Amino acid sequence: MKRWGLAQREADTWNFFHDIGTAVDYWTMELKGAPSGTSHTRSRAEVVGHFAVVWVEGLRGWVALSHVKPITRTRLISFVLGDLYNALAVSAFPNPGKDGGKWL
Repeated sequence: MKRWGLAQREADTWNFFHDIGTAVDYWTMELKGAPSGTSHTRSRAEVVGHFAVVWVEGLRGWVALSHVKPITRTRLISFVLGDLYNALAVSAFPNPGKDGGKWL
């Protein structure tokens, strides 16, 4: 099978298991070490040239599916709770430099 056919199969498989908005880790260069970032998909997977790709929120271009890894539910929950905790901490403990250190 030609590379395009393999890429189309990879994109179809991704689309079967993952919706738009799937939380992902992504690597913009090599797959070594920590991911370049964490975000969510903003498109279905498609084939560009002979690569299966997906568009990721916050990036200008596409990312090859080989460089994207869906975040597990457990990690997603901790990621969301971490954002919630940070938002609550910022609102409960204001920056003394901006408001003179007054409590809300």
